[in-house]
Amino acid sequence: PCLQRGRTESQTGFATFAKRGIISLDDLELFSADPFHFFIRYAPFESHPHATVFPHPVPCNPDSVFLEEKLEETDKSAKQSIETEMMGVRSYTEGDSMKQIHWKSSARTHSLKTRLYESESLTKGQVIDLDRLLAGETEPALSMASYILMESMKTGSSIGLKHGEIFFPPDASRLNKRELLTLLARYER
Repeated sequence: PCLQRGRTESQTGFATFAKRGIISLDDLELFSADPFHFFIRYAPFESHPHATVFPHPVPCNPDSVFLEEKLEETDKSAKQSIETEMMGVRSYTEGDSMKQIHWKSSARTHSLKTRLYESESLTKGQVIDLDRLLAGETEPALSMASYILMESMKTGSSIGLKHGEIFFPPDASRLNKRELLTLLARYER
């Protein structure tokens, strides 16, 4: 952006990086040109910002990477509140009740959609078994996990992650999913 004296402005830029992880942006420069471009002053950007580069998402069949058991609701009061606290709509998954299908959204998108309830998003979800994924090659495994997390952001569904002794319970919040993506970005074998 071109700035007037004493003004501030922010602008979003897009960049492609060769690898995932925490990348230091050391080569940034600030420059200032006089109005007629007779001379240009350069200065290195001193703060040395970092960027977190998430694994490139690669489409996959998510059913093969989830833990075998699904977390189920145990609190009866949470089950009773399901009927009143609709939070959104998500893609239909096998085992969803026909009573929960959101027919209007299903007709609009030409695919079955299920109502997502607030209490369901907090207590029920699927957990990515990162150990099972990492039995193969590291980068494709992290890319598949990244894809599943990105898709869950779009649908608003709860998702968690298990890797060794580390366990993140299913959560539908964007903050949780960003934390999981950051964990994938920083992963080292």
